[in-house]
Amino acid sequence: MRFAPLKVIFLLIMLVSLVVRINKVDFPLSFGFAWGDGTRDYLVANHILKYGEKPIFGPYNLLFESGIYSSPLYFYLLSLMLLPFNYILTLSVINIFLQLTSIVLIYLIARKLFDTKTALIASVFFSFNPAVFQQSDYMWQPNLMQPVAFLGLYFLIQRHLVSFFLIALASAVHYCAFPWVFAFFLFCKKRKNYLWGLLIFIISFALFYSPILTLGFKGVDLKEEKMIINSFGNYFINLFSNIKEFFGTFKPYQSLLIFLSVTCLIYFFKSKGLAKQKRLTFLLLILFLAPIFAASFFNKLRPHYLTLSLGAFSILSAKIFTSLTSNLKVYFRVALFVLVLVFLTANFAFRKQFKSPFSNYRLIDNMTSDIKNELVSIQTKEGFADFSFFQIYSIAVTKTPFYYQTLDTILLVPLEDKLNQPLTKVLDSAYNHIQTGGKKYLLLACHKFIQSDPEACFKQFTGANQNHQIIKTIYQSNSLDIFLAKNTL
Repeated sequence: MRFAPLKVIFLLIMLVSLVVRINKVDFPLSFGFAWGDGTRDYLVANHILKYGEKPIFGPYNLLFESGIYSSPLYFYLLSLMLLPFNYILTLSVINIFLQLTSIVLIYLIARKLFDTKTALIASVFFSFNPAVFQQSDYMWQPNLMQPVAFLGLYFLIQRHLVSFFLIALASAVHYCAFPWVFAFFLFCKKRKNYLWGLLIFIISFALFYSPILTLGFKGVDLKEEKMIINSFGNYFINLFSNIKEFFGTFKPYQSLLIFLSVTCLIYFFKSKGLAKQKRLTFLLLILFLAPIFAASFFNKLRPHYLTLSLGAFSILSAKIFTSLTSNLKVYFRVALFVLVLVFLTANFAFRKQFKSPFSNYRLIDNMTSDIKNELVSIQTKEGFADFSFFQIYSIAVTKTPFYYQTLDTILLVPLEDKLNQPLTKVLDSAYNHIQTGGKKYLLLACHKFIQSDPEACFKQFTGANQNHQIIKTIYQSNSLDIFLAKNTL
């Protein structure tokens, strides 16, 4: 009964976490990362269900578009989620609840390791972390991997061997869970658990990768692609860059938080206290640092490789906070908690991501309705039997504009639905799909990652498609312009 008020507080935390995320249920265009991965993943999962297509390779992972194929398990898990209701927004809703599940697991892990107060603070720190909040934008491999890995950690601290199956599952969903595999074995006190855990992990991971293993490993020479570091000097440069990248989430307080984190850790480990709590805190520190150390072997920074560090950091911060403020008066503790929360939320940065409900959906719906009208007009005039006369050509307008195939799916997904016709098929390639239509007409999609006039996009398009001439503007918006081009030969 004495913990009843704390349970009410936790329910309020979860309610607020849901409320601030609910308007994230939308067409999968990210607030900060809109490269088409969300629509690509839905497209493949939809084709598994609707057309019986069965991918053997999962998405490319591990840097660039020429990395290493992951397990196809991710796509099949998405298709299972779509069984009750196969719609583009379904994965968005499930993604929100998976993130809420991660918050609950952070609470349960912290409570099991330490106490309820630490668990409450950890859940707040995690829920309103700017990087965590951004994961609500759309379903993605690291986002799905995260609650699975947290569930594995929860069972691990209770010494259930199923934890090794779960970390194998998380690693198959996305490689950024791998650094935790080695950390998991540090929790094993008995040699028997260590050996059984190793066996379970190897068998499970081999099972999840069996489609790839039976056909032969497919990937690239990482050293030839200059993805792997070639000296200790490069490693330490990458290490400091990744630490900076992680704490960059908390701008403008990143330097202050690095200093406070190191200072508080030193003070915590030097202070008198229970040896068990310090050992558990040290293991949490390993869970926090393992993804950062592992990512530093590669010559490209990717914040999502550090996804699991966010959870460990939240629990670690909460434990240090409760330990260092335990002897303070309540109002001092509350004041310090608010101050730390301001730091760890970067001045409540999640507020900047609020938007009108379904704004992405309305944009894409209006855009593809205009595209459909244009395609129906062309079909009628030229007597095409169906809509197999066109393809999408998407250009990412950056400092150097370039064609990016995954962006095509942002339009392909809604157009397949509106035209009631498959425009793609699943392909075991870097982009997991290929368009099946002809190229008499091309829909040029200019994705404006920087503000620019259309000329930069046109120049790249005409250089790669010299036989096509842009004949019409179909739709224009702040982020995406659509033009119609026709083959003049």
